[in-house]
Amino acid sequence: MSPSSAPPPDQKIYEIARDLPRLPAWASGLASGTLSLIDANSLHLESPMGLVHTEFTPINTYGILDHVVTLPDGTKVLNPFRVIPHDTGSELIFTVRPNENFEEDCQAVAADLERLVALAEK
Repeated sequence: MSPSSAPPPDQKIYEIARDLPRLPAWASGLASGTLSLIDANSLHLESPMGLVHTEFTPINTYGILDHVVTLPDGTKVLNPFRVIPHDTGSELIFTVRPNENFEEDCQAVAADLERLVALAEK
């Protein structure tokens, strides 16, 4: 693909992030082992939290990657996630809600997003 036909950085990041079988390559906070696709938007996967069910917002042109993770105890956690075009590339916005592990969660999400960007830059 020549540089002129390459997708914009935000689209490339979105495409990689939305490619559910690729989650283990960058989202270690969510996917740490095998996964089983259910359909185009949902999957079961091994995670650091145990076996979880994850359902993503359908593929869209707005860069929305929101997903609900159902934890082993049945708790559902909404994870808002956006890839937004920016003058210098892309802005990734992932909401981490306050909890007892907030700082650790923020560091884990930052590391995951750095891996996602590295994949897009290859």
